[in-house]
Amino acid sequence: MKQTLFSLGLTALTALLPAAASAFPDKPVTIISTSAAGSPGDVVARLVREAMSEELGQPVVIENRDAAGGALAIDELLGTEPDGYHVLSTGAGPIVFAPLLQKAVDYDVSALKPVVMLAALPTVLVANPSLGVSSVDELIALAKKEPGSIAVSSGGNGTPTHLASELMKQLTDIDILHIPYRGTSAAATAVLSNEVGISFSGPGHVVDQINSGDLVGLVVNDTKRLAILPDLPTAAEVGLPDFIVQGWFGFFVEEGTPDEVIDMLSSAALKALEDPEAVSKLDALGFTVVGSGPAEYQAYLDKNIALWDGVIKAAGIEPK
Repeated sequence: MKQTLFSLGLTALTALLPAAASAFPDKPVTIISTSAAGSPGDVVARLVREAMSEELGQPVVIENRDAAGGALAIDELLGTEPDGYHVLSTGAGPIVFAPLLQKAVDYDVSALKPVVMLAALPTVLVANPSLGVSSVDELIALAKKEPGSIAVSSGGNGTPTHLASELMKQLTDIDILHIPYRGTSAAATAVLSNEVGISFSGPGHVVDQINSGDLVGLVVNDTKRLAILPDLPTAAEVGLPDFIVQGWFGFFVEEGTPDEVIDMLSSAALKALEDPEAVSKLDALGFTVVGSGPAEYQAYLDKNIALWDGVIKAAGIEPK
């Protein structure tokens, strides 16, 4: 009799587990963002929030926790139950670059599971008109003719814009002079004022200057052209298909979150990207819409981490 009662109890408990997952969500979902309010990552999260709420049938709220380079947001997520009611919104900084460039981070990236990659923000390589180049081929030819004579600005040592220049050096075997500035805005101003010859920048920061002729756009470091800079060739179109440099934004949850809950969150976020108005807004800001689910996102992450790990090691950049 005891064995029968135990078996019945175990059966009942087992039946409750999928039922709990299928009830998701029965309360609001909170997106914990590593991005500051109004920043590119925040814009992406807010564009999908409303459609996610409609799809899930529950309010979806955003909490910006941009302190400590994203560590605060990740710590907050990892302190919650792995039930899908708390979702991390982040870019590449805390997930890819911080673990590669710091000797230690205060969180465990392996404790995060990808949900959906929403959008990418590619970089654009620009030149000051005084440099006298109008294409990547011309830039490479000049750099090989006059090694070390072309200066490239970045937002600082070890920043994505610095790593972009290191990737270009490795792919093209050219010698250019890296000059770090304090932040991407200062780096963009440097090429505009002709303190340096070239720079990498987010497209939204340089689209007006390219269109006005104050800067020369050379390439968009992505696999497809940008809506706001349709005449700018892609990496593959200039003969450098591996010259892909892009920020990205997506959602993560804790390890242990049920797969069916992850799939529901992913589907709800992807539904938002079917809205032409949302896509148009992202296009206008220089984003490219991605919309990758968990498996595809994980594959992208693995490739992205391997790429930048190789660039960092080849450039001799030591973790701090």
